[in-house]
Amino acid sequence: MKVAIYGSLGIAQHVVEAAVVRGVGIAAVVDADPTRHGQGVCGLVVEPVSRLREVDFDGIVIATFDWQVAKDAIFDAGCTLDDMYSDVFWEPFFLQIEPTTMCIYTCPSCSRNTLSAGRRNRHMSIDDFQRLITRFPTIKRLQLQGLGEPTLNPELIDMLRLSKDRGINTSITTNAYTLRRDIERGILKHLDKLIISIDTQGQRDIRGRYLTEILPALNAKTLKHPRVVFNFVVGDDNIDELASIYEFVTKACPDQLHVQFVENWYVPGQEGFDSMAAFVAKSRVVEGEIIAQVAAYRTRLAKVGIAVTYGGSGRRAGACWWPFFGCFISCDGLVTPCCIRMHPEFFSMGNALEEDLGDIWYGMGYGEFRRSMLRTNASVICGLCPQ
Repeated sequence: MKVAIYGSLGIAQHVVEAAVVRGVGIAAVVDADPTRHGQGVCGLVVEPVSRLREVDFDGIVIATFDWQVAKDAIFDAGCTLDDMYSDVFWEPFFLQIEPTTMCIYTCPSCSRNTLSAGRRNRHMSIDDFQRLITRFPTIKRLQLQGLGEPTLNPELIDMLRLSKDRGINTSITTNAYTLRRDIERGILKHLDKLIISIDTQGQRDIRGRYLTEILPALNAKTLKHPRVVFNFVVGDDNIDELASIYEFVTKACPDQLHVQFVENWYVPGQEGFDSMAAFVAKSRVVEGEIIAQVAAYRTRLAKVGIAVTYGGSGRRAGACWWPFFGCFISCDGLVTPCCIRMHPEFFSMGNALEEDLGDIWYGMGYGEFRRSMLRTNASVICGLCPQ
């Protein structure tokens, strides 16, 4: 078998490394970004996408997070959906593991309140966590995040330490409720990225705590600074809050402010899906205003070295990297497609604490799901995403 690879950064390297181990031939490595042409990926030279017209391959692997750009470039080169490689011979590049379902807040857009009684306020054990990350030695990135607040798991720092010892790039998303305590316990030396939600139910308290407690603790450290990202989920109900955070962000001076348009965390058929879909639709009416505010922030904050990014409301059917390079694992071991469609009562690939995670990742169910993501009639679980 011989594949062509679109992409030239970390995921592409991940695929090439797996191809060498599995005996899969590489016909070409291509990228639409001309600044990448001539550079190397594991000894292979990155070429223009037009190279696909000249080489023989059994399929094209999209090895980048930006699937839509990749597909547009590949189609412009004369290829079709039938040319896409829909199987995997590589291990996941990225895992998102839920350390706990416990949280002190009840945020409007979060579907945590739909958890069954047996799944609420549960922690993943360090033994279960170690079993999961050991199964795939080539994992490159790990995000500890789910429906609960990660820092409430008393073994969180041990989880991060185990991951860093394996050379995995680590990150957490937190509401900062107990973050100062964890900084004092040494969490920063095990983190590559610290994502802080500043839009949760207690957002003003979080911002005040960050400036008075957490920022001094971050500045007092002597070890390498993890990248600090503020995450603000915005919709019709809190667009005014977005307009008011500029002063806070300039005082706090994170590395990045990411503004994420509100998404529907519920799944079709689940109680709450329709009402949340209606809220998302209502929020889309003000998305133009949101985009304008983000653009203004981007210009102003660039002057003080703060990057501003935006995650919009575009549909992801047929343009999502998750099924091919990552998966979400709940605190009780259930494997779901991603961190949005994380309700295993409605859709689960299996339980990684009861089955082998490799059997799930390479299994028939996941394979059929991946093929559905490359079709126009994508799986019902994801066809409306992010609505």
